[in-house]
Amino acid sequence: MTSSDSLRNWLRQEILQILNRRSPQPPLFIWCDPRRIWKDLLQAAAEDNIFELWAEDTHELILREKFYKTPRTPRIVWLPVSRDEITYFKVFELQAEAVKQLTLSEALSEYGIDIPSDYRVELEPILPAHAKEWLDYPKEAWKELTPGNVKSTLVNDEKILEFLATPGLSFDRLLTDNRFSIFARRVVEDFGLPEPKPDNAEAWRIQATASLLVTDAVTRCPNHPPTERARIIPEGQQREAALKLLDRWQNQINLIDYFEQLSPQADNQTTLQYWASHLDTIPIPLASQIAENTLFQKQIQHLSTIQTFEELVKTLESRAVAYQTHAEAFWGHQAKNKVCWSHLVKLAMNASLLYQHNQVEQQWKTSIDAVNWFTTQGWQVDRAGEALFQEDTELPNGLIRVRTLLRQAYLRHLDRINTAFSELLSNASLESLPLPFAGNAISPTVNQASAKEPVAVLVLDACRYDIGCRLAEVLNQGEPTQRAEVTPAKAPIPSITALGMPFCLPGIADKLRVEFPKKPGSYWRVTADGFPGDLSQAEQRREWLKKNYKLKEKSILTVKDVLDSETHDAININNLGKLIFIFGDELDDHDDTLEPFGLNPTIERYATLIRRLRSGGYNTIVMVTDHGFFRWQPAEDENDPEKPEGDILWKSRRAIAGQNLQHSSAIKLRVTNGNLDCYVPRSINAFKTYGGLGFFHGGATLQELIIPVLKANWHQRAKKIKVVLKPITQITSLSQRIEVASAAVNTDLFGNLDATLTTRQVQVNVVDLSTGKRLFKSKTAVAIEPGAELQILQLEKVEGAEARVGTEMELRLIDADDEEVLDRRTVTLKVDLDEWF
Repeated sequence: MTSSDSLRNWLRQEILQILNRRSPQPPLFIWCDPRRIWKDLLQAAAEDNIFELWAEDTHELILREKFYKTPRTPRIVWLPVSRDEITYFKVFELQAEAVKQLTLSEALSEYGIDIPSDYRVELEPILPAHAKEWLDYPKEAWKELTPGNVKSTLVNDEKILEFLATPGLSFDRLLTDNRFSIFARRVVEDFGLPEPKPDNAEAWRIQATASLLVTDAVTRCPNHPPTERARIIPEGQQREAALKLLDRWQNQINLIDYFEQLSPQADNQTTLQYWASHLDTIPIPLASQIAENTLFQKQIQHLSTIQTFEELVKTLESRAVAYQTHAEAFWGHQAKNKVCWSHLVKLAMNASLLYQHNQVEQQWKTSIDAVNWFTTQGWQVDRAGEALFQEDTELPNGLIRVRTLLRQAYLRHLDRINTAFSELLSNASLESLPLPFAGNAISPTVNQASAKEPVAVLVLDACRYDIGCRLAEVLNQGEPTQRAEVTPAKAPIPSITALGMPFCLPGIADKLRVEFPKKPGSYWRVTADGFPGDLSQAEQRREWLKKNYKLKEKSILTVKDVLDSETHDAININNLGKLIFIFGDELDDHDDTLEPFGLNPTIERYATLIRRLRSGGYNTIVMVTDHGFFRWQPAEDENDPEKPEGDILWKSRRAIAGQNLQHSSAIKLRVTNGNLDCYVPRSINAFKTYGGLGFFHGGATLQELIIPVLKANWHQRAKKIKVVLKPITQITSLSQRIEVASAAVNTDLFGNLDATLTTRQVQVNVVDLSTGKRLFKSKTAVAIEPGAELQILQLEKVEGAEARVGTEMELRLIDADDEEVLDRRTVTLKVDLDEWF
């Protein structure tokens, strides 16, 4: 908007005052400009045909000829010479209504802005560029005219950051606009950075970044600063401004990639690697990648020399806060090529948890004490153990020995707690544990299923207690109220699928009869009054559900049916009914050889399934399982080679069942709801093992017997949070970062979020508008919580995608669960895509 008392309007008034005069012939106004400072300003004033302006930079003879042949009208003619130097156009100059020649400071004085004499010499060279910037500002703004004010107007902090953080950007534009000298003065005087040379912007960027990195190190570690005096920006306003610039560079999403690219080049100009290698303590996070990586490697080197678990825990706990701080800083969190502080954080957390629960079993007096500990705290140790045994190809070699120590500590913990639990259980029975079987725990919820309150039941094979708790954590993440909770149940003895699954059927546990027919080729048989089938068989369990709950065939599904459905609309209460059962066996391969690839993907898969069921109208979802499991890496002396004596009918690695059995050390229990004896080895021992990390179940450890029952409930009017894309117009990188955020969320008088809102999982696709083909997709989905801050999604090129610079594309934000398009932006591709990338 142009202010009414702006310089532009004043200039127009001055010109029109001359051109509107009444005279024998149309007025001619000549503007002499030997320093060529008025041309742009006059052209700006003449916009919208306010008056006729001739401002061609041509020879006076040609100008005279043109003027002579052109009909006279009121016009202003710009001449790039002084009045005394006019030659061929002199004849018309003598006829002019007015001839003006003045400096900008003189013009500003006429405008009403007096420049103090102290500033005049310094301001005069830069006033033309400043006047173009402030042409539409009100007169009041000009009253604060100072050299510093003008410099920051012509080359503001944003402009300096742009030249610092844009690869390949030359100084040509600054030179063309006569602003390079101002730019050079500002970076030196206001930021303390090296002086740039007009012909080598890239070299200046590297040197300027080196100064920023060294100065950052000085600030972060004042007691032991680097010794590169020439690169250290002096304390005071210069350093404050420079570090503020660095902070913006590290956090502005469109600039981050180049900071990461340029920093190693700048690091190579410094001695920060040597300096960091001689620090005795871990400073707060540094901007230098090479310093951060050196500090990280020093930690690895030290930790790898520790011989005992106790010393390792003490060291990790004392440094855990520092590790966490570095993991959350730029090189640990935002960079694509991260310094892996997060590995140290995880190891420190797991070590602390193991140490915290060391010898906990000494406090137990009954098996119920053990169960209470396990279901409130102990499951977290199993989560830590699972993380330790997960294959991690990114783990630095120096940390492998550290992880091995912690793995051994977890296995000792697993053995100790289950040795104690076995002893306590041997003096009681499974029936003494005051826990329901899984089917009885969910029976009231299932029986209340209705068209208004539909229920989905998820039945999983081998879902250990910690997995159920972790699944609940994922479902509750970001929700305004707790949606999911886990309560404990118990698995039958032996803890195997053939028996455990019938005990998952709602409300039938007390009516089940378990037997093992004494004839060749027999297997477990589970029956119930009023049903002729064998409930140890999956098909018969489905028939029981259909009969007892009048279910249709399509109301009994698998996890794959729900997640891989061709149309998400098919998964809803109108199509499937008020009560559905979904079965999944992703956690148990039924071959006792499940490998430790990590459970997070499987847990997220189940969370996605539950969210999809919720989207289909199932606001109440329960999850049960047949038994748990544990992992063990046994040595030859860690099993019981002697099997029980007697009439053995069935045997496995973890349990042997039959009649008249005897064994000197194994625990004798009764087959649940049966008349057979069952012997299980104490603790985590096995009657038969094999090498490698084993997947065990069938026995009576806490991990096998104590199982989760998860119930998740959402409000009937539950709705997902709205999510939007932040502004973006170009894709400039093959790994572009995209910002997304939740839409505005209403709160009540106490600041509480609307309880009907739920978290939404989102991802991004980029589609070629001309072909409809997908070119990019986000690497992962992210959860957007109600009222949450910005989240960043990183794109990756779709295999086989090809497109050229300039391709028009559509950026689509979609719901990761049902693929609903939430927001879209038209963007332009600024990098080539082809198979060579």
